[in-house]
Amino acid sequence: MAFCQSCGREIPNDSKFCPHCGATQTTAQNGFQPNMNFNQTFTTANNLPMNWYKFLIYVALFLGAISNAYAGIQLVTGGQYQDMASWVYLYYPSLKMIDVVIGIVSIALAIFAIVVRQKLANFQSDGPKMLLMLYIGSIAMSVIYLILFMGVVGRDADINSSTILASLSVSVVMAIVNKIYFDKRQHLFIY
Repeated sequence: MAFCQSCGREIPNDSKFCPHCGATQTTAQNGFQPNMNFNQTFTTANNLPMNWYKFLIYVALFLGAISNAYAGIQLVTGGQYQDMASWVYLYYPSLKMIDVVIGIVSIALAIFAIVVRQKLANFQSDGPKMLLMLYIGSIAMSVIYLILFMGVVGRDADINSSTILASLSVSVVMAIVNKIYFDKRQHLFIY
């Protein structure tokens, strides 16, 4: 098998056109399709660098999944309150239900991050849209949790709102940046 010189996907050796993107394939003097290096192909596909894509699928989405899973487990078990969980839930009984529901949503987002990673890694057409949905879901979960938490705890809340706002701002920026990034590379995601 050889690789398309335009999109980098695997194609039959004797292909004159890529069955995926339609690009014309040049042949070497011996009549065989040149076998291009995968990394070389995708770092230069249509002169668009793919380093951010590689960082997302090999690092960022895995770390995000681990972070969401850890946060979800902490919320479900009350681990974020350390040894004071029973006292906190005794004083604010409705907080336990909020923590458990948001914890389950956080674990679901961790699983969804792995699904998105697989979609992007396999160049599936819905991968970029699902990545945007992942960021929007994370933002929505954080905002809803903050509102519910503040509604239950009120003025007793010992919470650093500037840290939460900074985190939300980063998520919004990441959603926008990834939307722009993948809109320019949508032609690569054709499966």
